[in-house]
Formats: sequence, structure tokens, C-alpha cells
Amino acid sequence: MLRLFSVCLIVAGLTFFSFGYIAAEETNIQRTGTEQKPEIKTEKPETTSPGEKKVISKLAKQFKVEEQRIVSLRTLGYGYGEISHALVIAEKSGKSLDEIVSLRNSGMGWERLLKNTI
Repeated sequence: MLRLFSVCLIVAGLTFFSFGYIAAEETNIQRTGTEQKPEIKTEKPETTSPGEKKVISKLAKQFKVEEQRIVSLRTLGYGYGEISHALVIAEKSGKSLDEIVSLRNSGMGWERLLKNTI
């Protein structure tokens, strides 16, 4: 019986909390006239950690590209996995890294990009 009461109390508390949150959001929208959207960063700051420098150096040596090219892809929002995908596809297909990145930016997925280029 005590367990049922505890569960009911928790559910009621969460319900009232969520209604309070929704009411606060609606008040904010009415006050400002527009819904506030979170700020999305489009560029990442320069890499500074020693670990990142090691990864960049290793990728640059393995695929024979300049480290700055990898850093520029990082600042565009590409992760190291995506950069590795692009470098492997560029190497296997004989196309330039710029061509592969351009195709990826056009919305083509990695699997389709791989099938179309190799």
C-alpha cells in the first residue's frame, strides 16, 4: 500500500512539474512574440589538446595529406570518423578529398557515396 502511494505521489509530482514547465514556455513565447531557438555553432574552435594533435598527425601521415586540411574539416563540423571515411573513399576512388567532401555536403550518405565513386 505504501509502495502504491509512493508511486502515485511521484507521478503526480512529475505531472505538475511538466505542466509548470509548459506554462512557463508558453508565457515566454507570448512575452517575446517568438519562440526562442537554441544557438547552433557552425564552427568549432581550433584544436588544442595533445590527444587531438596526435590523431590529426596520424591521419595526415597515413593518408598523406596536410594536417591543416584535417583541421579545416574539423572546424566544419566533421568528426574524425567522417574524416577517415572521406580520406579512405578519396584514396580508393582516386578522386580528390574536396570532391568527396563536396558530394557529402550535397546530402549523399557514406554508403551511396562509396558505391558511386568506387
